[in-house]
Amino acid sequence: MASSGCHPCVDFLNKDELLETLQRPEYDSVWNSDFKGAKGTDIVLNLVNDGQFSSLYELYNKTSVDKHPSIIVKHIKSLPMDSTLSTVSVTLSYERQVLQKLDEFCLNNKSLRMYLHVPDKAFAFLEKFPLQHSLRERLKNKDFSLDLAAAIVDSLATIHKATHLQYNKTEYLEDLEAQLQTQHCQDIVEQLTFVAPFQKNNILIEEDHIIEETLKRVNEKPIVSTAVKDMKNVFHFTKECLIHGNLQLDSIYFTSSNNAYLTNFEFSHIGPVSYDMACLLVNYITFFYYHLEHFHQPDTCSRFSQCLIEFMKISGLKYSELMKLKSDQKFWSEVAGFTGCEIIKRLLEPFHLKTLQGCQHARKDMLEVGFRLLYAYKNISSIDSLLIIAFMLVY
Repeated sequence: MASSGCHPCVDFLNKDELLETLQRPEYDSVWNSDFKGAKGTDIVLNLVNDGQFSSLYELYNKTSVDKHPSIIVKHIKSLPMDSTLSTVSVTLSYERQVLQKLDEFCLNNKSLRMYLHVPDKAFAFLEKFPLQHSLRERLKNKDFSLDLAAAIVDSLATIHKATHLQYNKTEYLEDLEAQLQTQHCQDIVEQLTFVAPFQKNNILIEEDHIIEETLKRVNEKPIVSTAVKDMKNVFHFTKECLIHGNLQLDSIYFTSSNNAYLTNFEFSHIGPVSYDMACLLVNYITFFYYHLEHFHQPDTCSRFSQCLIEFMKISGLKYSELMKLKSDQKFWSEVAGFTGCEIIKRLLEPFHLKTLQGCQHARKDMLEVGFRLLYAYKNISSIDSLLIIAFMLVY
């Protein structure tokens, strides 16, 4: 990962505890050999990404950094007790099980493997690929190359196809669900996406009038609340394959050759592939409006809009081509509905979008996209119709 994106870490992880774990005889392996004779003063821990539920750190021995690669440490955060997310249980042991199952079904999947997780510890050690940037960094730098779009959906479709009902027997998927016991993760995502954001006692109401206005509209417009309930039912009852479940900006990283790797599988469960695609599109929509807020020249703004819309279109077409789903129209209708719900969730949840912090116009425009998609999702049957509805004001 790009060192320029790292920040020294002091408070969150104890380097001595990490080093003590790495130097235990029972964990002796090639991947951690660089730390066997190291002292606490030799170890450097840099924050790479500060996510919603977890953070990633780069750990290396500064006395031999030129000879050996660093490793990645994933640390699960403690959530504020007054947060609606305070009851969420994020476990690394579950994520490790998911990654092991993915390797069983599809050894060539592009996910970051977990080297080691000690039970009851809030951290784990992940493999270190020559990763350069996260999706957040690429989009912030206006990197909307079509190769990038194709690489992301290729990695996603590879994971989906490995366990999808269309390519496997029903009992195969039922066995997987029983082995992983994924229901608790589905329940968490369901609560975070379709319930918590719409509660009248949302703790952000007092400090954000946009949230107050949004909740008022949801409550006054039965068509919106009904659509949210419909999508909640689709999410709850659709069992297609093992999905990522939380595909946000910091869950995708790229190598220098533009291969896309996925991480943060702590909410992975058996569910609808349309939900993962919706989460992916919301990442793009977020930066669409982020950049529009900062453009001041109409010509530049227009060219940018066309470029990013094409980026999203190629993403959708490429995914459909790879998956060859029997009901593509149904898929895109679900994607539209889930996209609407996910937009509202990300703007209303307690850990709302940092990317749009201070971008009042962008947040309002993005919410309008969410409402339009919820109004019209039943009539959306392709990526083209989804984009037309979503960005009709831009067109």
